[in-house]
Amino acid sequence: MDEKQITLKTKALKYFLRFLAVMLVLTFASRAIYAYQLPRVLVTSMKHTTLNYQIKSNGTVQTTNELPLYAVPEMRIAEVCVKNGDTVAEGDVLLKYDTAYLEDYIAKLSRQIETLTLTRSDYYTAQAWNNAKILTFQIEDEQKKLETYQKVLDDGAVMTSTANGMICSVNVTAGNFTGETAGFLIADLSQDLYYTAEITEEESELLFAGDLVNLSFRGGNVMLSDCEIQSVNKISDGVYMVEIPLAPSEVTIGEIGQMSVKVMSDERYDCIPLEAVHENGDQHYVYLVEESEGFLGTEYHISVRNVVVTEQNDSYAAVQDSGLTSEDKIVIYTNKELYEGQVVRMN
Repeated sequence: MDEKQITLKTKALKYFLRFLAVMLVLTFASRAIYAYQLPRVLVTSMKHTTLNYQIKSNGTVQTTNELPLYAVPEMRIAEVCVKNGDTVAEGDVLLKYDTAYLEDYIAKLSRQIETLTLTRSDYYTAQAWNNAKILTFQIEDEQKKLETYQKVLDDGAVMTSTANGMICSVNVTAGNFTGETAGFLIADLSQDLYYTAEITEEESELLFAGDLVNLSFRGGNVMLSDCEIQSVNKISDGVYMVEIPLAPSEVTIGEIGQMSVKVMSDERYDCIPLEAVHENGDQHYVYLVEESEGFLGTEYHISVRNVVVTEQNDSYAAVQDSGLTSEDKIVIYTNKELYEGQVVRMN
């Protein structure tokens, strides 16, 4: 073999090796591009554990005794002097009556009594004893009203509190007339306080009398820990009321606070993160990542598995009869839509 032939073979070998190197680079580049275009997924595994439930509900501080306070009926109101949450003592002014209206009303009653008295005299003269007797009853009623309104005027045309406490309801308005119902409700501060909050029917199945909860008031500046639930009672369809007695503290009647408690399930469940569970109508399913051998080596592809969700909290869902094991790789995140058999890459 001459020198020229050796040179040609050497060059051919070099070109061939270069060709192989280029093909290798292209293969790796192709694989990288292929892998880059695949959906990226994060996976987790199922675990057998209990479920923790976080129950939160806003409620109000109340008292065990609320006293109704009644205004003189049929009087026009000039000014309401208190509002919800005000603390009052016996004798404090709650409202002011319209003095001009009250004076006119007294004058009207006086004239009416005079008219009834004259008419009764005529009945006596005519010996209409039954009619005279009826008018006597009317005159007595009007006279009592006149005495009541005259006393109100003499006392300054105001309504005052007859008890010490906190105003928890104001049912009168300036410019309107008083009626037969209570104008105010006043909470007796000497009585015990309690906290009430509404919860759902599902939450009522987790909370019971004797359970301990935490209460937070004033944006978390006042915290009451380990407060014992006294009762959980149904008040309407799907709505239950929790009552909690309160020991003496900074909170007062009418304050709004938040009840919070963590409740642990009695049973242990096969649990997966909520973000792994998908819905299609009433059906729930998860995506699993399974291994297979492909053209470029080991590949990961998607398998869809139906599951039955029996319980769930804010983070986890309990599943049953799913056939899942702790070895299964369950997708909790993907950057693209997934489908059965789709090849993916795991982060």
